[in-house]
Amino acid sequence: MHSSHDIAKIILSYMDESGDVLTNKKLQKLLYYVESWSLVHLDTLLKEDFEAWVHGPMIPSVYREYKQFGYKPISVDYECDESPRERYEHLIKAIHLEEDRWELIKSVLGEYGGLASFQLEKLSHSEVPWQGF
Repeated sequence: MHSSHDIAKIILSYMDESGDVLTNKKLQKLLYYVESWSLVHLDTLLKEDFEAWVHGPMIPSVYREYKQFGYKPISVDYECDESPRERYEHLIKAIHLEEDRWELIKSVLGEYGGLASFQLEKLSHSEVPWQGF
């Protein structure tokens, strides 16, 4: 299992490379779908658990980490001359993220990364796990 904070940083840099910006809410939903797909195809990926919040599944500690951005896009601070790709490749190596897990994350981001946060919220609310709330 990996820290949701590490996976969030990888997602932020990967999406930044493609020119897409993420809000805290969108990041949370992408983490949720990464974990959901991981549970179906591999096993659990994230150490932390999600909580049911008004806007959908959230990991409180990740929310707090990026809370200062509010509804604005999260800005990523890169080291001098570091590219987004270099950042996420370094993070992948640093946490020893397995290739099959990285491929799964990229698949999820390909499927859901182009959706707006409100679309992801609506989608997560329409699914069985959320309907019990």
